[in-house]
Amino acid sequence: MRRTATIALAFGLALAAGPAAAQALSQAEILQLARDACKAKDFSLMFGYFAQNEGVRTAFTAPEVQIRSLARPGPVQRTIKGAEYRDFKIAMIDYGFFDAESADRFDAGQTEALEPLKLDITEEPGGAYRVAYVKAEYGPPGEDEEYGELIRTYGQPGAYLFEPRDGCWRLTQDFR
Repeated sequence: MRRTATIALAFGLALAAGPAAAQALSQAEILQLARDACKAKDFSLMFGYFAQNEGVRTAFTAPEVQIRSLARPGPVQRTIKGAEYRDFKIAMIDYGFFDAESADRFDAGQTEALEPLKLDITEEPGGAYRVAYVKAEYGPPGEDEEYGELIRTYGQPGAYLFEPRDGCWRLTQDFR
């Protein structure tokens, strides 16, 4: 079965009781919530915790992450030990997904620095999930909307593959 979802406000609303509320919790509680999402077979919820929390990324990254070309995904360009992998480019703030570097600038006080992302999550054969991302510009939000209509995408797109392992999904591949 293949299922694709374009992520913007709709994805954020699906996480309303999840990752954004996790900011006030301890690291152990956040990890448990991510594990509970795995048990419930809820990739979207687990991914929200993954995008928001370094401890969850560490726990749910495979022992090795393969770096591949987005344009030519066949050959592995290199492999990075999971414990050393620090190149995850997606950050979650509140209910939105942003470029991680822009989120770092935002955290440093540059409030206009946030660059939203457009995410496409696709369920792959065997229960894996592919998360494709690209920076996006959205129009003004309407009433009760966090984002308006997608105006354009820009910048270097990328993708991640999360494969089912050890009762959850693990980040196994980074496509650049």
